Amino acid sequence: MLFFFFKQKTAYEVKECDWSSDVCSSDLNKIVSVSNLGRNILINKYSVNSKKAIRIYNGVSLKKYLPKHSSVKSNNNRNPLIIGMTAHLSVFKGWFDFLKIIKVLVKKEYNIKAYIAGDGELKEEMYSFVKKNSLEKHIFFWGKLDSVVNFLSKLDVFLFPSHREGLSVAIIEALASGIPVIASDVGAAN
Repeated sequence: MLFFFFKQKTAYEVKECDWSSDVCSSDLNKIVSVSNLGRNILINKYSVNSKKAIRIYNGVSLKKYLPKHSSVKSNNNRNPLIIGMTAHLSVFKGWFDFLKIIKVLVKKEYNIKAYIAGDGELKEEMYSFVKKNSLEKHIFFWGKLDSVVNFLSKLDVFLFPSHREGLSVAIIEALASGIPVIASDVGAAN
């Protein structure tokens, strides 16, 4: 869970911390979470004063996204269905669940391709999984992107099997692009 705390009008990002330390001390103005779940964790698990724990949802500027005008392709179409995800290549994002789902769909002979955007500590292990399972013709790595707009415009479905989320910007961006989203029921994704 990602939180921000404010001290004298300056925002500090907190990913991992000892909440019993000075981070939650009385001289903090506010602690911000991006979801109700995160706010409730601050209040109930870490005893943060409810007046200091606030929620500000993530958001994106809709102007830069290209909404799709067509619905998801039928499986009878000769063009493959493009399933994709963008996120840091880390365990909690559910990347191996993503790869296993694609493996099952390929095994069932669905006409699909999978696009992966991101970088991180799992990159080599994910490459190995793809090679070991002979998925090179189905799974394509885009690497880290400066902008996801072009990547998202190529997708028919956004698959997001994350194990832990607040309010995912990746999901918001996919929805802003008019792409159907299949996401795990975690954090604000529910």
